[in-house]
Amino acid sequence: MPELHDPLPEAVGVPDFAHLMPETALDTLARAVIARLAKAPQPMVRPREIERICALMIAGDAEGARSWLTATEDGEPRNLNTMRQLVGRAAGYLGDLWDRDQIGFWDVTMACGILMTLLRDLREVAPVVPWRGGREALFATAPGEKHVLGISMAADHFREAGWRIDLHINSEEDELVESVSKGGYAIVGLGASSQADVAALTHACTALRFASPRTMIFIGGEIVAHLPGIGPKLRADASAYKMTDALARMEMLWQSVSTRHSAP
Repeated sequence: MPELHDPLPEAVGVPDFAHLMPETALDTLARAVIARLAKAPQPMVRPREIERICALMIAGDAEGARSWLTATEDGEPRNLNTMRQLVGRAAGYLGDLWDRDQIGFWDVTMACGILMTLLRDLREVAPVVPWRGGREALFATAPGEKHVLGISMAADHFREAGWRIDLHINSEEDELVESVSKGGYAIVGLGASSQADVAALTHACTALRFASPRTMIFIGGEIVAHLPGIGPKLRADASAYKMTDALARMEMLWQSVSTRHSAP
């Protein structure tokens, strides 16, 4: 049964749920993470800072990488934009090392897992998004997904359970990110059907984490049955295949959001 994932995992390591995904899917996921993050604006960051955070990630030191991301080597705290851009530069550097065969597949897999964790950690420093208070979410298919019946039925089930669901089908990645950013959605549910959707789903998750760090991400659909490790590997906040599990996990996410916004 899929699990509700801890909001801020303490450490990432090999196999890091790899036993739940075939190597071809992990390879696609890692390449998609690097490609999407490398599109980030390039900041004035000293090369040795990029090399240092990459060395920490390759070594599996999630805590060290988190500390390096949040403060300069001089101990000065970084702002959110610089942290985002450093993650992007680090992804590009990892991709270069991989292309030159200076690091191996499992090194990249571990580093990409930490990259996704660091992106999710950004919610702790991101501005608070106004919250409307009700059980609501945006449901969307992964960009390019052709099977839309499942997510449409899921939206209907959630509406019957009292949720307000905005359904987006066949949205391009940029459109989806803009809708989430402007709409102030606390929870986004992404649906995909097969291993062929790993790259598109990874791009969407990465882009959403980058643009809207405080948004909770849920992954559902047939892909969770085919690749049970996809949710944990992408650092989704929850994932499920069966409708009963999806309703329960989404309720837990909503409770988490509600608690966060009601805290003094």
